Amino acid sequence: MPGLNCKTSAGKTLLACFLGALVLGVLWRFRGSHGWGGEDGILNVGFMFLCFLVFLTGGNEKTTPFRIALTAIIFMLSTPAWGTFLNQIKGVISAGPQPLITGISPLSGVVMMLLLGFGISGLFGILLGSMFSATKWRLYHFITIIVAFIAVMYLSRVTICHPILKAIQPRAVEAFDQALAGSGVTGGAFNAYMFHFDDMPWAKEFIGGRNYVASFNTISKAIATLVCIVLTRYWIKDKTSARIGLISALSFAFAITFSDISFVLWGHTGAPALFPSEHIHPWACWEYFTGFFAGGLITYSVLKLKDSEVRKDGCLDFIPLKVRDILAFLVTFGVMGYNMINPTVLRFDGSDLRPYVFALVAAMFAVIVVVAAFKSRLGSIKLDNARFSQEVFLFLLILQSFVYFFGAGHYANFRNLPDMEHMMTLISISLIIIYMVVIISNRRKSQPSPR
Repeated sequence: MPGLNCKTSAGKTLLACFLGALVLGVLWRFRGSHGWGGEDGILNVGFMFLCFLVFLTGGNEKTTPFRIALTAIIFMLSTPAWGTFLNQIKGVISAGPQPLITGISPLSGVVMMLLLGFGISGLFGILLGSMFSATKWRLYHFITIIVAFIAVMYLSRVTICHPILKAIQPRAVEAFDQALAGSGVTGGAFNAYMFHFDDMPWAKEFIGGRNYVASFNTISKAIATLVCIVLTRYWIKDKTSARIGLISALSFAFAITFSDISFVLWGHTGAPALFPSEHIHPWACWEYFTGFFAGGLITYSVLKLKDSEVRKDGCLDFIPLKVRDILAFLVTFGVMGYNMINPTVLRFDGSDLRPYVFALVAAMFAVIVVVAAFKSRLGSIKLDNARFSQEVFLFLLILQSFVYFFGAGHYANFRNLPDMEHMMTLISISLIIIYMVVIISNRRKSQPSPR
């Protein structure tokens, strides 16, 4: 199926990038809503955004549903913790009901947001780039990159994160030290952290504790991302994957930091606002704009890749073909089914309709699996990659939009449509669907008719 590429006109490329921005804006807004949070939300973002990119580009031998699902799963490794950073650009640190920590340098807030964004999507970007690269990846390449990310992340936490954090925002470290000392905990913040290694529930009991642990999480993932990009470029010798990984990391670093202006304009958790409004919720707007700016930049970087001969990886060739096909089928539809059922059921919490909604969505999923199994000869997914991606993306977008706006009780966001984030989400979804329908129609018309 023909798609967009580096030879596409500037106008069509910019329009596609705008739609990529809308798509990731919507998905990142979903990610911040009940039913999609944390790792679950990242899984959904990765799976659906990759499906959209494959639809745009037309796909290739590497952009299989199996690769899309695995990349989305690996994306979960970089799930961040950011709740205490959002007001730092205003000189304070907030952490739920605890008192604000004042005297924070606004520059430290900018630095932490940049590190936060850089560590979110670099690993995801590397694997995204590998789908469009001429370099033939082996299984040990994937394993090494993932192991390196995890190893560097934890090694950083026990070695250099504390001095880096102390250099960036000493007042935050000092506040945690004081809170620990006031509770009779001796030895300082780092010793306490090592004793309760990476224990966020414990840290939340102290002023500055949540920020300290979240900062370690953020700094270590940024360092691990940089190491993986360097490994990809100079060890695997894959310039394309390293470039897309770096661009993805920088895109999120810019997007998540620039969008933090939402908290300056409209306030957050006790910090003052320049323009307070009952219909503008800064956290939700920050989420949407983070996805919007990052989505546009990442989409552009993929569309501008130069044409090259993409060679199938073959990294699982040592597994018998039938077993490999069944594994691919199970992983692909396992991820898809989870993204269908989990948010749908959670957004009907406390409703008498919940069992019926679950039964309906589960039945829909069962029908999809049966039809796909029949078409793909019970396991061997031989569907056109771009067509599979466009159909799955459209289906999930419509389903998730429905549960986002029409969930039970206070999860029914259609009741709050005057709110800025819900209006942006609704308009974005409408434009995405219109764009995809038009593109699909045009592609079908351009295909030669069978004789």
